[in-house]
Amino acid sequence: MWLSGRRYAVLDTYDFDMDKQDRAYVKQSLREAHRKLKNIRRLQFRIRSITIWQKTSHLYKVARRIFNIVEEQPYRFHSARTFFSSYLDSTIAILEKYTFLLSQPVRNAEMMVALKKTEAMLDDIIAALEEELMQVLSDDVLNLNVEIETMKKSLGTRPQYTITASKQEEHKDEIKR
Repeated sequence: MWLSGRRYAVLDTYDFDMDKQDRAYVKQSLREAHRKLKNIRRLQFRIRSITIWQKTSHLYKVARRIFNIVEEQPYRFHSARTFFSSYLDSTIAILEKYTFLLSQPVRNAEMMVALKKTEAMLDDIIAALEEELMQVLSDDVLNLNVEIETMKKSLGTRPQYTITASKQEEHKDEIKR
């Protein structure tokens, strides 16, 4: 079992192909990501705009969900590698610069344009994180679709039992006796 923060994450049966180095790398990446997520949360509360706060809140929820999935099922780390290696660092850099510029008492036209571009970029970051979450969950969606098709086929090959009117009358006669 892994000790990860406040709870134990049980290794799944899919973890058999991860060697000791892979496990150590994933564990280290999760520690760094946890620290980065805390940083995003801290930066979120320095933002005073309601709309930007809502965007960063949604961004944090999606990022936290990816983190939780990989923490519970470490074999999924490779499908979320871009999230851990790129998206978190870039998001923190953008949010830090945004909150720094936003906290300045004097603003010029160039600074306002940069702030507006950053606000628009948050939507792109959220879309990228949601796409990354779908990538992490894609195996589950595929497995679910296979199970549904298998169940449809097994239900389709099942013999159909129908009771005809004459059999119903015979059954009623047997009950009366």
